[in-house]
Amino acid sequence: LEVRARGELGNHDTSALSVAGLKGYLSAISADSVNFVNANLIAKDRGITLTHSSTTDLKEWKAELMLKATSKNHEYIIGGSIINGELRVLRLNDYALDLPISGNLLVMEYTDRPGMVGKYGSILGEHHVNIARMEVSRVDGQGNALVILTLDDPVEDSVLKQIEEAVNPRRIASISLCA
Repeated sequence: LEVRARGELGNHDTSALSVAGLKGYLSAISADSVNFVNANLIAKDRGITLTHSSTTDLKEWKAELMLKATSKNHEYIIGGSIINGELRVLRLNDYALDLPISGNLLVMEYTDRPGMVGKYGSILGEHHVNIARMEVSRVDGQGNALVILTLDDPVEDSVLKQIEEAVNPRRIASISLCA
């Protein structure tokens, strides 16, 4: 796991942020009770290394924190910042975003083609689930799209299954977050 702090964060000791990132990562993949005290020990026992770096070089925002998890077969990256007092995800893997982190999210990655928004929008509408915000990103202007919908209500499993059948996404997840 690699943690990078950029911008104003680069002026400070970011080791606590790195341990917090490690704790969050391990909590998502481990049945063990992970806390700030035992996170490094659990990581060591699992063969997970933690690296962190800091730089003041950043043009777009005041500060940015990026976490990169690398395994034998995959690499996952998430980066974010606080903009106007609001926590935002600005990067998810190769996709550029500007996503406030709160509420009920529906996340999909699928092969982009005409009519996709209509398909999942109609299914959500039929089940009275309102889309409050929509974030769409494509890496190269074609190919795959990452869509993150902020919804007024969580998506029930049966509705998620309908969307999955209609869209045939590479990845789909329904996530409920606290505001």
